[in-house]
Amino acid sequence: MSRMWSTIGCTLGTALASSVLAACVTDICGDGTIERDGVCVPAVDDPSNAKCGPGTILNKADGECRPLVECEASSTTQKPHPDDPDRKICVGGAGSIPCTEDIKCPPNEDGKVNLCGRIIDIETTLPVTTTATGPCNPSAPTADGPCALRVKFFDPFKFTNIDSPELAYESVKLDQCGRFEAVGISPPATNFIAIAVDDVNNQAANKFAPTGIGVSVSDFGPRQDNLRAFSTKSSTLEAWSTAASTDLASSGAYVTTYLYGQAPTSSVKFTVGGSVVAEKDFYFSDTTPTERKKIDPAKDSTGANGTALFARTTPATVSIETFGGTEGGLSTDCSWRSTPGKIIAGVVFFQGRDAVMGSSTSMTPCPK
Repeated sequence: MSRMWSTIGCTLGTALASSVLAACVTDICGDGTIERDGVCVPAVDDPSNAKCGPGTILNKADGECRPLVECEASSTTQKPHPDDPDRKICVGGAGSIPCTEDIKCPPNEDGKVNLCGRIIDIETTLPVTTTATGPCNPSAPTADGPCALRVKFFDPFKFTNIDSPELAYESVKLDQCGRFEAVGISPPATNFIAIAVDDVNNQAANKFAPTGIGVSVSDFGPRQDNLRAFSTKSSTLEAWSTAASTDLASSGAYVTTYLYGQAPTSSVKFTVGGSVVAEKDFYFSDTTPTERKKIDPAKDSTGANGTALFARTTPATVSIETFGGTEGGLSTDCSWRSTPGKIIAGVVFFQGRDAVMGSSTSMTPCPK
């Protein structure tokens, strides 16, 4: 008997004997279920896992399909694996995915923004992490490492210091791998969000300088994974200040790395409003492309790390300006992407800057 004919026959169940009804129900019960007393129920007598869907396993005690991963009490959240929605993972605590893997945000809802990523040390471009695992506890911060940090979210056009009013959000989690997950951020009308990393709860040791990046919701969407937020050790900023003969902790600094074909590019000059400025622009002499340790006041363009640092002569918050670059050996049909930015007293802003096809406002990477 086919499934169609079985369904039609069973619509007459009220006029049939119970044995006939039972036979009909048995015939239409789906895979992994059996008829019991005229009702389709889990096939508890079947010892195999065939009845259970992907990512689940049969619990013989009650006949129910359970997730393959049962999060322990110390875990924060059970969620789908980012690469396979049918697999379950525990985020934070025992069973969490390895530190080498990035976490991915859940789908955003109700016009909110979800941002997930990892905190990177601005001096070394290495992840800020520890050998431990599990979630950070903001009420019990560590002296160093990712759990000594906090992640905050601002409207960049209203951001004047690290204690500016934050954007509303539903939850922010940070783990000992240095990964963060921010869910349910209410975006400002501008659709730009500033992510700032600083000492958690303004720890007295003040081992880190407030460091921000900018995120465009309009360009990259309301759910963004694999973001790289940056932290700056106070010792790093002090070394930069000494080399530059400028109190960068007071004046603030804008740091940008020029990437041509995803590689840091030398011989680039920083521009403001399309023009090269000689007002406190600094470059590095590091020979390792991923390091930003040695400011060389004598340099007038980027070195091996492709990085420029810009600071105002006077320590003051200024209005939004257009930052970009020039030179660096780009092909004639490429430009350095221009972006809005500003110098904020006491804050380091970092931004990677791609070579793009056509005009400086293009979003299309320029192949090298």
